[in-house]
Amino acid sequence: MCFSFVVETPYGKVTAGFSLRFIAQPKGCGYQKMPKSIYLWFFPFFIFLACKSRCFYTILISFIYTIMDKKPSSRFVSGAAAACFAIVCWGTVPVFMKYFSGFMDPWTMNMYRYGTAALCYIPFLVYFKRKGLLTRRIFILSLFPTVVNSIAQVLWAMSVFYLESGFIAMFIQTSVIWSTAASFLFFKDERPLMKIPGFWIGTLLTFGSFIGLSVTELDLAKSSSVTGLIIILACSIFWGLYPVSVKMNMKGVDSRLSFGLICTNTAAVLIVGGCLKGNPGIIMSLSAKTFSLLILSAVAGIAVSHVAYYHALTSIGVVVTINITMATPFYTLVLSSIFLKEKITLAKLLFGLGIIAGIFLITFVRHRTFRDQKTDSCAVSG
Repeated sequence: MCFSFVVETPYGKVTAGFSLRFIAQPKGCGYQKMPKSIYLWFFPFFIFLACKSRCFYTILISFIYTIMDKKPSSRFVSGAAAACFAIVCWGTVPVFMKYFSGFMDPWTMNMYRYGTAALCYIPFLVYFKRKGLLTRRIFILSLFPTVVNSIAQVLWAMSVFYLESGFIAMFIQTSVIWSTAASFLFFKDERPLMKIPGFWIGTLLTFGSFIGLSVTELDLAKSSSVTGLIIILACSIFWGLYPVSVKMNMKGVDSRLSFGLICTNTAAVLIVGGCLKGNPGIIMSLSAKTFSLLILSAVAGIAVSHVAYYHALTSIGVVVTINITMATPFYTLVLSSIFLKEKITLAKLLFGLGIIAGIFLITFVRHRTFRDQKTDSCAVSG
């Protein structure tokens, strides 16, 4: 399958794209080939979005079934394009959510966004159920990651009511530190990283940049700023715990099954929360533009982005993919300055670069430490 984009520019229409194909993994990973007809489920979503979206350009996303060129150069280009597409998807999420905060509360926002994303994964779950791969045991194992993810999503939605989207995008990157700290606690094979000076340098650089960003960009004398800081800090901790919980409970499970199941379970939790604490009826008063953007943020920011991200991981490797996607916060900064009129200050750029540099160093040291060890090719990154 491939994503193709038709972009309207002053110089005419430009078409570009990249192909995605789920490649069968080594035996024992639980990764199954999918029938191509299952992707037809997505087609109506993107036709609807293509018809409704009217901004500076029109993005048409169509699913075409192709055979991927297996040449190394082609796979690298395809993987790099997929990573860049993930940046586009994830970078827009804080901006979308900040925009939606003017129309709905965090519970309602989560209810409709995750509920829509879960619909995209229903055909996968039905397929795996018919194949006998979705068992009661796997369902029970998915509950702990679901709880962690649900809490993170609630905090994530609440943060946009207190903080600028650019600040949120920068700070949420610190979740890597909490993920690494939790890995030290639960996985013995991760602990040798504690002996590497580069890890501690990266950690100190990240925390130092976070403190500098908080002091220069937030008015800590205001209770709302302190509340927002506590919320995004808690959110980063739970998002750091999420991949660890997935590794603990869902190791060896097909990534589409694990993420689809967790996404659907999370949607169920958030829908209940939305009905109890939100205002579901607000959807009837939204304009066609706002409604289409709400659907777009769900499908692109939650469902499709992970497909692109997993494809990039298998095509160009973990480190290259992570390094490319580290540009996401800066993409968010640009979008927030254009559409939300948020200021891009020198302090925000410098301390943001400090956070990214620290995370890059941690990732580099981690990869270098464990590159000679056998890794599980089916591990899921949240």
